Amino acid sequence: MSEQKSVSETAEITALLRAVACFEMDYKIKGRDDLAKLFLPEERRGKLSSEAWRRAFKEKVEEKSKGLYEYVVARTAYFDELFANALKENTQIVLLGAGYDSRAYRFPAGGKIFEVDAPFTQERKMSILKANGIDLARAEFVPVDFEKDDLFARLAGSGYNVRQQTLFLWEGVIFYLFPGTVDSTLRAIKQNSCGVLAFDYLNVAMEGRDNVALRDERVFFGIGKVEIGVYLHSLGYRVLENLDPDEISGRYLTCSNGTAFGTLKRTMNFMKAAI
Repeated sequence: MSEQKSVSETAEITALLRAVACFEMDYKIKGRDDLAKLFLPEERRGKLSSEAWRRAFKEKVEEKSKGLYEYVVARTAYFDELFANALKENTQIVLLGAGYDSRAYRFPAGGKIFEVDAPFTQERKMSILKANGIDLARAEFVPVDFEKDDLFARLAGSGYNVRQQTLFLWEGVIFYLFPGTVDSTLRAIKQNSCGVLAFDYLNVAMEGRDNVALRDERVFFGIGKVEIGVYLHSLGYRVLENLDPDEISGRYLTCSNGTAFGTLKRTMNFMKAAI
């Protein structure tokens, strides 16, 4: 996420996983991100309609990272739910590390929406949306390097209202940041906003572990479920929910016949906290 020189690899992978999820047959599992396919290379878009290709793709994902597909299905549903509820309340929304998030364009227009991301990924996203006739005015695009820039100075320059109730969605980002950057961002959010912060996080500490590399992105931050609650409390946040894999599966990966949809990745949790 720092000094990014190319479009985020994880943004493209996430878009592909979301696009594939749109073909699930069970209505309780089926993905709703029908715009995800727009961000894929033409060669991959052309294969999405093939059931055989989708099955082979999911098997390959399972071999490389067990439970990742199920995790993205559940995470997308969780953040969709938070986003939709915020729109109903006309809450200001800030997407931190927005990637190819399409919620501003999939849901009815509501409160002010800010998409914060590294410039390379953001510029490509804007180009794709424009090429497909999607109204860019639905969101304010705020280019930020999380390791260097003053987040709230950038937001203020785009019309962010520090006094308005705000939902911060930090989806699929926090584990790619250095601990110091996570800390400074959490402190800045607490000092410059009111409302709710939601993010997903690696539920194991990274100390003594090898970093996981994805081209220009490495995993640097992880923390235990109990420790994250203590940490957030020390910064002045109030934990509203801290979902572990079993809780996530029960809420978002239960099929219409009551059976579990796959096996969820065990190393990730969802956090929602009052600012």
